[in-house]
Amino acid sequence: MISQGQFEVIRDGRPVARLGPGDFFGEIALLRDTPRIATVVALADSEVYILERGEFIAAITGHSMSAEAATQIIDDRLAATVEP
Repeated sequence: MISQGQFEVIRDGRPVARLGPGDFFGEIALLRDTPRIATVVALADSEVYILERGEFIAAITGHSMSAEAATQIIDDRLAATVEP
């Protein structure tokens, strides 16, 4: 999760999103146990909070509302990266 700073999300060599405080990244690889689908680059000095995979999985899948929200976010992000 981003505490401070700005990040750019790059997929297939193209910027697809900008992230800032309160945003997060890396959840798809953690939840689906897959390689990352994008590169995230800090655009300025930044501060982020990290969770190890086990802690993240327990926090998200331990509550049905969190698991449903995570699934929706992943589906939305994957849909946004599909080529037309």
